[in-house]
Amino acid sequence: MLSEEQLQYFKNKLLEMQEEAEQEMERHHEGYENGEYSKDNTGDISSVQDHPADSGTEMHEQAKEQTLYEAARERSIDAEKALEKIENGTYGKSEISGKDIPIERLEAMPTARYRVDEVE
Repeated sequence: MLSEEQLQYFKNKLLEMQEEAEQEMERHHEGYENGEYSKDNTGDISSVQDHPADSGTEMHEQAKEQTLYEAARERSIDAEKALEKIENGTYGKSEISGKDIPIERLEAMPTARYRVDEVE
């Protein structure tokens, strides 16, 4: 069972993780919204159409931004769920067995939901 001091430590760590994830989400969302990866924002003054490879590169960049956004979103959601567990008194308990998750695992992954021996 975690002490109040340990719970506060993990709460602060999770809040920091959540803030970082939300900032990353904002960066990736703004880049996409501002047209950084838009065909209309090529900077070309020529009326010649883009080469198909340019479109492929653009699509790759858009997909990469979307992937990075989704990864940050997942981290934010995981941190929020862990913070809710702190509030309701279940943080640090396995969702499978209800046993305590070792502090070393929580240090490495504050959003851990299971013990290592339960997910191998």
